[in-house]
Amino acid sequence: MHRVGLFVLAILLLAGCSAGKVAHKERNRPNYDALHLYSMAETAVQMKDYSLGFAYMLKAAQATPENKLIRERMMQLLLRSGFRHRDVLEQALTFGKTFEQENLLTPEAMRIYGQALIADNQVKKGIAYYHRAVEDNPSAMDYYRLFLYEQNLLDNTVPEYLAKATELSRDNPLFLMSIAVAYSRFDEAKAIEVMEAAYEINRDEQTYRKLVSVYKASKNLKKLEQLIAARMESGLPVLDNDILFRAQMLYQADNFSEIVSMKDELLRVGGAKALKLLFWAVYDDARQDLVQTLAQTILDSLTLASEERAFYHATLSEIYYLQNEQEKATEHLFKCGKLKYIDEVFQAIIKSAETDTTETQTGLMEIVDTMREQGMLANHVHWLRAVIWGNTNAFGETSEELAKISNDYIYRENLTTRTADLYIRSGDHESALRLIKEAPEDSEFRKKRMLSFYYDITGNDSLSAYYLFEDLQLHTPPDTTEIFTLASKYELLKKYDTEIEVIQFGLQYYPESPYLLNWLGYLKLIRTDDISGAEVLIKKAYRKSPGSLHIIDSMAWLYHLKGKTGKGYKLLVEALPDTLSDSVLAYHLGVMAHTLRKTEEARFYLNIAIELDNDDEAVRDAKRILGSE
Repeated sequence: MHRVGLFVLAILLLAGCSAGKVAHKERNRPNYDALHLYSMAETAVQMKDYSLGFAYMLKAAQATPENKLIRERMMQLLLRSGFRHRDVLEQALTFGKTFEQENLLTPEAMRIYGQALIADNQVKKGIAYYHRAVEDNPSAMDYYRLFLYEQNLLDNTVPEYLAKATELSRDNPLFLMSIAVAYSRFDEAKAIEVMEAAYEINRDEQTYRKLVSVYKASKNLKKLEQLIAARMESGLPVLDNDILFRAQMLYQADNFSEIVSMKDELLRVGGAKALKLLFWAVYDDARQDLVQTLAQTILDSLTLASEERAFYHATLSEIYYLQNEQEKATEHLFKCGKLKYIDEVFQAIIKSAETDTTETQTGLMEIVDTMREQGMLANHVHWLRAVIWGNTNAFGETSEELAKISNDYIYRENLTTRTADLYIRSGDHESALRLIKEAPEDSEFRKKRMLSFYYDITGNDSLSAYYLFEDLQLHTPPDTTEIFTLASKYELLKKYDTEIEVIQFGLQYYPESPYLLNWLGYLKLIRTDDISGAEVLIKKAYRKSPGSLHIIDSMAWLYHLKGKTGKGYKLLVEALPDTLSDSVLAYHLGVMAHTLRKTEEARFYLNIAIELDNDDEAVRDAKRILGSE
């Protein structure tokens, strides 16, 4: 009985379980139908048969009115279909509205409904729905999208969204790069910070290239150079252009030794830019061994203009000469062919000689003779002989060689200035002046400047100043130093009207220069009756450079001449350096102290003006005042 009872119980339990399974299956059949219908809808959408797809979706929704998962999948399917199709968009809006009414909107469905509303130009409403979805279940992508929606559609920049997106994507370098790009529109520093964080996570080439772009866009070239340097040091891939960029940055910073350390990389990159950068770095770093190798490499591997080729041959010639390989030095000089480079080589060699230049002179003469035998032009030979004699102070021989050269040759080879200089140094002033006066005026030879130099050397200050002024008017804009030099010449010549003209000429090009303004103002103050004009200029100069002692002196003297001697004296005394070195300034102090009846101070400053003796007028007037006491 016991066994029979157990058997019957087991049968009954099995029957019950089967019945339960059948009932469960019946209850879930609509879900199976809905999934089947959803699958058919997805297939139809993939085939772009949207009408059939929507029909299946509706049937799936009707089959599971309370199944949120199916409805959410249908919304996702609509999103993948693309809201750019109006019928797809309208169906999504309908689904979203229906699900909302039935309180069936999940956070994911709410996101999609928000995107559908935005696509339908219901921007504010759509963003509000999207924001609600993000609050329920935030992600980095959600905050990133919210930022873009606000910025692009509502013209609102909400940095908090990007900050939250950054926080939620700390381990996703690709997404961090997108966030950095978004930051770059309004916060460059933050964009760099996020991109650097992405690079710290993943130093692959794509992230590296993005960081390079950010540094370039922000002109953060120092960081860019450091990034490239660190990447090269670590052995990670670096583009050839980045290697060249780093070399250029180092060259601009005069860091030649660091460029030399990049020798292997630059040689691998090759090409004109890399080789020439490396050449100039080793040249400036005085690495003669590398200069020689690189010059030869450039000559052998690059297509060069004749001017460049001549330069590299000249460089090799100089190195070979200093290495006592005269035959190779001569060979490269002959290949150089350009007289100006040969001239530079000779000057460098002569300059490098320690004391006795006789041996150097002899060696160079031998080179010239060899090149003459190889076919060098006679004028070239005579010129080079003159250079050798002239640079070793053998001036008689210099004149003899120069006399054998036609002026036309000198002008054609742009040797006028050098030849005139050699004539002057050898004492043949007449030949120098004739050569200069007969020379054509061109960009290579500034005849009037050379005449100014000639008359300066020969002691004719008036003509020197005249020709210098003519030269500056022909070659504008003039350098401010040249303006000061010329004005000083006319000051010494006591040609004050021309001095004023020179300063006015300079102010045409440098109207804001406080020193030119002050100079003109002071001249007007002491050489003309235009006190008001002088005041405008001096005050303008003082505003621009209130710490300049000369400008303060002009202000003080202006106050004195306007009857405000106490104010001027106080201003100048407070600005005085520990040691006075200008007779004019000491004279002004003495005169103002005398006016204020400060007898001891007046005598003290006037005596200093006389002792310094660097301005005739100030010394003369100081003596006159002291003599009248």
